[in-house]
Amino acid sequence: MLPVRDRIGAFLTRLLDGPSEVRAAAGFSLNVPEYQIGTPRWLDMNIQTYRQAYATGTAVYRCIGARAQAVSSAPVRVYRDEGGDPTELPDHPLRQLMTAPNPMMSEAEFLVMTQTLMDATGFCAIEKVRARAGNVTQLWHLRSDWLQEIKRDQRASDWKFVVPGRVPVIIPAQDIIIIPGGPSTDLGTTGMSPIAVALREVGIDQGLTDFLKLFIEAGGTPRYALVTDQRVRTQEEAEEIRGKFGYTYGGFQNWTKTVLLHGGLDYKVIGSNIEEFAYPQLRALTETHICSVFGVPPIIAGLQAGLDASTYSNYEQARKAFFEDTVQALWARLDGALTRGLLAEFSDDRRISLEFDTSQVKALQEDATALWQRATSALSSGGITLNQFQSLLGLPGFETAGDVLYLSIATQPTRPDDLSLLADQTAEPPQPVPASLPAGSDSGDTATSENTAPLGDGADQTKGMSHVGLELRTVPLETRARIGKANRRQIAKLGLTFTPRLRAMFRKQGEIVAAALQRRSADGHYKPLEASEGLVSRALEASDFDALEALTLRELTALYHAAGEAAFTAAALQLETEIGWDLSNPAIRQTLAQLARRVVEINATTREGIADVVTRGLDDGLTTQQIADNLRGLFTETYRGRALTIARTESQVSYNLATADAYKASGVVMAMQCLDNPDHTDDYGAADGLSCAERNGIITDVDAVDIHIFSEHPNGTLAVSPLVVRPLGAE
Repeated sequence: MLPVRDRIGAFLTRLLDGPSEVRAAAGFSLNVPEYQIGTPRWLDMNIQTYRQAYATGTAVYRCIGARAQAVSSAPVRVYRDEGGDPTELPDHPLRQLMTAPNPMMSEAEFLVMTQTLMDATGFCAIEKVRARAGNVTQLWHLRSDWLQEIKRDQRASDWKFVVPGRVPVIIPAQDIIIIPGGPSTDLGTTGMSPIAVALREVGIDQGLTDFLKLFIEAGGTPRYALVTDQRVRTQEEAEEIRGKFGYTYGGFQNWTKTVLLHGGLDYKVIGSNIEEFAYPQLRALTETHICSVFGVPPIIAGLQAGLDASTYSNYEQARKAFFEDTVQALWARLDGALTRGLLAEFSDDRRISLEFDTSQVKALQEDATALWQRATSALSSGGITLNQFQSLLGLPGFETAGDVLYLSIATQPTRPDDLSLLADQTAEPPQPVPASLPAGSDSGDTATSENTAPLGDGADQTKGMSHVGLELRTVPLETRARIGKANRRQIAKLGLTFTPRLRAMFRKQGEIVAAALQRRSADGHYKPLEASEGLVSRALEASDFDALEALTLRELTALYHAAGEAAFTAAALQLETEIGWDLSNPAIRQTLAQLARRVVEINATTREGIADVVTRGLDDGLTTQQIADNLRGLFTETYRGRALTIARTESQVSYNLATADAYKASGVVMAMQCLDNPDHTDDYGAADGLSCAERNGIITDVDAVDIHIFSEHPNGTLAVSPLVVRPLGAE
């Protein structure tokens, strides 16, 4: 018996040598002229071939259908850009047109047909039907194979629409939208269908199907044969032998019987079966190649290559990848074509755009549980605002009230610029102090820290203070808390305002230092690689350091004045009395002198930083340019965080000192209370020997609060409020 390969070859030879009508039955892939027999014959690249491949190829049909259905899952929306925020225009005329492109189609049907024509014929042509006024009222698809391009000089091509049996119609360029199926290297208007790339695989796939059908119809042979040495003279004898064998061993009831052959009988296999051709593996290979060209996972197309490894999780992953890698690109292409071809018909406003709304496409949506966890974590850590949290979950926002960050009380937030104004506007205003409370009205007010003694009425609450004998009252605990909260917000506002200014100042200082270092090296004052005594001090002249200190003094002086004015304004409202920020006030001038000494300390730290960078650069053998670049990096990157710390610290110190000065200037406040972070218990070596938690609630005379203010942690949240007051008008 011939091997399987030889039997297949013999079968094909008989097939091709047979009558023409038999060869035609094998399909267009085998119906070839005689001079081409023996050589591969591939399909021609034209619209008719594409349409035939779409109509007869299962893999091609499923891939095109999957792409078209995916594209139609997202409707086309019209948006207007409102300050960077797109606003949907549901009543825009273009949106109304897309809802019902023509009387025969819905929007989804229109998109399905558009994508199908792009893939199955190489391009899609859409005619714009206009009303008498010239406005577009309908959109209709045109058959690609009935269109002929009429090229024009210096303008878009017109098109001739030739319907068989009718007079050709010329369609102007402005009345037709041509959407290519895919990019083409010939730079043609119509582009190229994905089928063109997969034509070889399409031909093989169709050839396999045609061959299988013809094999079943005309090429099958008996599977088994009974061979006998006896001469069979009549048909009746043959039927008798065959019948006896079938009766004895045929049927599923007899399949376990052992065959006993006698009388010269022998049993042989002479036919072929489909498994011997490895047909499933070959078809799966061609299907995989076709799917690859279309960018459709085989499991999505429902083809054998995908079903072999089909699980629910595999399908979900494949569908997500299909939409992200293939469908989104198709949306972008259609978006661009419809924007060019339609949007200008309705509006010339550049702020209006046309986009596919993918918000309801399930494959592109994040798992609900994972989305909730991610959004909640971001909200609780202060990474997003409340409105952004609502938007992530698809819920309505809270308008301006939702533009806030949730941060712990120990954290001083750096708010976005668009939130800082809102935070300032909604900050609690300074609370007036009820200075004329009746005795015993605050009986529930006791100390909240072991460092704070309980306060009674009259002289008991002034023990050890300079105002013994005066008629005094205690500010209620709730009022003190509100005042402390408002003061803390004012301090945070100052820090936010001056952080960018200090960062800009440090960047400018970095340029001054780097330029001075390069200038000194160019003048021959020292060699970059020579480390000698006093080199760092000679690297910059006194005038250079004076320039740095002048910048620091200017910015921090502005901060101190802003803090003083804000503190006095708040204190006047709290105490309901008239006090103003006046530089002629000796107490204010003394405070500014104290703050000026802090500028000297900041500049000294800057000098040390410069010296450290230069010294390390010389030790590492760096060039002058490299050291200069490191100095720029010191001020731009390293000092970025330092600017924030300085802004917070100096805002806290200057505002609280100014508040104490305001309370003293009012003549009303006799004692104050410090409100600090009760959760910060670390000992960081403060000058007053206290941690933030120990400082929280401590009571002090207005003349002795400075030590606690200067001792606050660099990132602390200290605020002060009035505790013991003299009633207004009392002597």
